[in-house]
Amino acid sequence: MAYEQDVLPFVRPFANAVVQAASAHLSKEVSTPGPTPRMVLDHGCGTGLITSMIHADFPGVHVHALDPNPNFLSNVEATPWLSVQRGVATDLDPNLAFVSVLSNLCLMFCANPREDLAAIRASCRSGAHLSLSVLGPAETVQPFHIFWSAFAEEVADGWVPERYPHHKFANANVLRDTAVLEGWSAVEILPVHGYRQIDGRSAWDWLSSALPVGSGDGYLSDVDEDTRSRAQRRFLKRWAGARFCRSQAWLLTATA
Repeated sequence: MAYEQDVLPFVRPFANAVVQAASAHLSKEVSTPGPTPRMVLDHGCGTGLITSMIHADFPGVHVHALDPNPNFLSNVEATPWLSVQRGVATDLDPNLAFVSVLSNLCLMFCANPREDLAAIRASCRSGAHLSLSVLGPAETVQPFHIFWSAFAEEVADGWVPERYPHHKFANANVLRDTAVLEGWSAVEILPVHGYRQIDGRSAWDWLSSALPVGSGDGYLSDVDEDTRSRAQRRFLKRWAGARFCRSQAWLLTATA
């Protein structure tokens, strides 16, 4: 799987929504007298998509890019306006005093989202703005749904959404309650959608290298070649009518 080619086109629409939701708050921050530079957290920065968007729109802020994956961080280079930290939210220094936190499709993969939301809030100034996205219900994320459904007919327990973290916050009320329990206020949640045009063969190559199937820990674990081929045929047949694949995420905004 090539991250820039396969994953970025999928995550970009949701990153755009996260940044747009934070824009009004950041515009107010940079235009109001106060400590300089303003500190902004990119939680789960990946290869730096949101980090670069923030710097392009708000060059006066300092971005703190946080991610546990060293392969991602190898693409994010520290500069005078950017600090890079390998780790998770509980590793954050509470003295950083972020005025805004942005996070795209990350919280659902955190081992303990409540701890992470608490740690992020502890590192924020009072009144800081939070803008984050998580994937919605399984059936609303069309590429994943088509892929896993194809395997569900070929592999016993080939797709049990509860086993995979992708849809941990399928229920928006669970997401809202998680944020509220950790002290975030003015919590709002809206659905946002992403669209991508991609042919079936390319979609198969992307998803079969990115999504787990089977009872083991690895991708396509316990799946023999015949079963894989049958599932692929089912997938391609279903994909034929889905050239514009649609995916839904939940966008949460809140105040520290």
